Amino acid sequence: MNSNQKVSRLRMKLLTPDWLYILSFLDTFATSLIIPLLTIHFRSLGMSHMLIGIISSVYAGVQLFSSPAIGCWSDKFGKQQTLKISLLICAVSYLILGVTTSIFVIVVIRFILGIMKHTQTICKTLVPELFTSEQQTEAFGMINAVTAIGFVAGPAVGGYFIETENGFQLLCTISCLIFVFNTVIVYYFLRTVEQVYNIKKESVLSNLKELFSIEWKLYWDVLILKLLLSLSMSLFYSNYALTIEENFDVSPKIIGYTNSFQSFVSAVSCLLSTKFLKIYYTNKSYYLKLFHSFFILSLSFLCLGFVPNITIFVLCLVPLCTSSSLLRIMTTEVLLERAMPDQRGSLLGSENTIASIAYLIGPSLSGFCRDQFGPICVSILSVLLTGIGATLSAILNSHPINTKGIIFP
Repeated sequence: MNSNQKVSRLRMKLLTPDWLYILSFLDTFATSLIIPLLTIHFRSLGMSHMLIGIISSVYAGVQLFSSPAIGCWSDKFGKQQTLKISLLICAVSYLILGVTTSIFVIVVIRFILGIMKHTQTICKTLVPELFTSEQQTEAFGMINAVTAIGFVAGPAVGGYFIETENGFQLLCTISCLIFVFNTVIVYYFLRTVEQVYNIKKESVLSNLKELFSIEWKLYWDVLILKLLLSLSMSLFYSNYALTIEENFDVSPKIIGYTNSFQSFVSAVSCLLSTKFLKIYYTNKSYYLKLFHSFFILSLSFLCLGFVPNITIFVLCLVPLCTSSSLLRIMTTEVLLERAMPDQRGSLLGSENTIASIAYLIGPSLSGFCRDQFGPICVSILSVLLTGIGATLSAILNSHPINTKGIIFP
């Protein structure tokens, strides 16, 4: 047996769909090395809170509009081809981000990343092509698990390296190398038989059109609650790193550790949510559960805005992460429970679009409030939004909605 045959056999043994899990983990790990500390880096370049918020909004806005276009492209030209191009562009973008100090170049890079950074979505569309129908549920669960691990590990490692000399440039270089390695994985080890479809050109406005195609009178309550949740969380996290650095004078390493801690608490909350809701809320309405979660989240935002030290701040993150995780799960469950089977896909798309709109508005609004009125204004605004969510949930619990979407008197 010659060397070429040995290499061919070895390669065939390595062609396993489990590489998709490695790809998903490395993708979230590489991203979370940098993103939690990005606002601190921007602030060190002399940017205002408002400008930092606008740059964050640019990324969220481009993601909102580019998602259907990338989906259309992946269906027409192949998911693996799209994924390889996306990963290589992300690698080059992060490498440039680490060395540039030009605000214009940073905005352009964030714009490009907003267009191309859809790795997790494309990975999930590859599941039906790499796994049998019996394996797909387990595969989706594994992808969610490994991405959660990536979000736990990334900020901690990023916080450690950011304090070294040229730390941000080093982290961007590491992320670049990870994206290149992921490209190698896709090219050599994720081979599938893909069918290329002849599809109609999809408008980049299709996400927004979904909002007008659904029957709002049936689902307005859940979608408004989703908007309140997403907007309040976006306000809090868009300047999270800067807030605790300025308020408590902590190092980037500690900031990274707190991000990892939050990811861990959120992951545990998601895993235990079913048991928790069954034990404490048997035969209770969803609106009562939503009211309690919004109330706890509102109290968490209030406490986080006035805590005197970092220790109490971290402790207050526990109810915030727990309640927000439960709210994300419950709003989706209410929506799917109420929807007809043939409407669930479009409703989930609309739910994601509403969340994207919130993450588009949140960073700019947060930056404006911090510059004009101080950081406490952002906390108060988050408290008001979640307080409205709690009030609306309480009203709906007392006056349920009928099948036509009308509140019973």
